[in-house]
Amino acid sequence: MNILTQFLLIGGVNEPVDSTRIASVSVTIGLKDGVPHFSASGFSLQQGRGMSSGIVLNTGDVDVSNMGTGDVTFTIRLDDEAWRAGYRFPSDAHQAVAIVYYPPNSPTAPDPVFGTGSWPAEFGEPGFSDGGKNLVFIDKDDNSDAYEYSVALNGPGGRVVLDPKIKNGGNN
Repeated sequence: MNILTQFLLIGGVNEPVDSTRIASVSVTIGLKDGVPHFSASGFSLQQGRGMSSGIVLNTGDVDVSNMGTGDVTFTIRLDDEAWRAGYRFPSDAHQAVAIVYYPPNSPTAPDPVFGTGSWPAEFGEPGFSDGGKNLVFIDKDDNSDAYEYSVALNGPGGRVVLDPKIKNGGNN
């Protein structure tokens, strides 16, 4: 397993407006020197919401801690270059993304475990859109916990795993 970096992005899902949804986060995975890399990111807020959070470019770390309580849609997108190079998410969305609770004051988080049995209740079930180019899930953001997450890709050289963080801002 090749651990590359941390990541996360905003937006990109065509869904009806949801009163509990406060934002969308999009992260794009491209290639840098032929290796999967977080290449772009963005936030999209529901009308009338303020924001002082962000995504760390190149790591995929996402901080929604100052956005208030509400659902945040996460979209992780494979850009055209990565797609043409043969990178794909595994066909089972639970094998494409893994999320684990990051204990406070801990220097490291446990390794996220792929599979349905380890999926935290804080997050809606993952799925795909745009012919498998987008991996989408919802963070209910109803607590202030931080999470480590991993995204897996199948590529020409085998499986690649990228490891970003999500910092929530809801109330416990």
